[in-house]
Amino acid sequence: GIKGAAQLWGDVVDDDNKDLTSLIVNEVDRIGELVNRVSSISDNNIVNRAKINIHDILQRVNRLAKSSFAKNCSIIELYDPSLPEIYGDMNSLIQVFLNLIKNAAEAKMDGVITIETGYRHGFNIKVSGSNNRLKLPIYVNIIDNGPGIPERIRSHLFEPFVTSKYGGSGLGLSIVSSIVEEHGGIIEVKNDKNTIFTVLFPSLKESKKWKNP
Repeated sequence: GIKGAAQLWGDVVDDDNKDLTSLIVNEVDRIGELVNRVSSISDNNIVNRAKINIHDILQRVNRLAKSSFAKNCSIIELYDPSLPEIYGDMNSLIQVFLNLIKNAAEAKMDGVITIETGYRHGFNIKVSGSNNRLKLPIYVNIIDNGPGIPERIRSHLFEPFVTSKYGGSGLGLSIVSSIVEEHGGIIEVKNDKNTIFTVLFPSLKESKKWKNP
């Protein structure tokens, strides 16, 4: 949000002040990288879980994206209004979808990004150390029409320090995967005609079962 505001300011200020807006943007990038690195090695992250409407998070992320890194992209929202709430930490989940949409925007700078939500009946996974199976019916798809993920890194995409970006740290998707797992969910990626990242969440009721199997 700070970076997006600085970039918009830079479009209207005179030349004498453009250096100041560039400074803000560069410092935000630096701090963001530092926070990502600290987050990736911390095992004491504070997670404040509560009932959340996933669409509140996605709409907030969409506004941030449109004002900064995705301002040249077309973002399509296809939401299922009947979705139940999930049980999660809002700040962490905002980071998940900021990272995914930022990746989609960087895949094609003037591309089309689709954010889709829905309910998948019958999808479940076995809970480690238990005979229970966890239902993961709520999904969020982040779809882009970029060139796709290089084949050499597809099988290692969610591992730390794996990236196809010049100058990238390779920590973004590793952090995303870690946060999703903390919420009892999983993340998948398909790379056919379009690149599709799918995040699957348990419902509110199932989340509490996962925390206390």
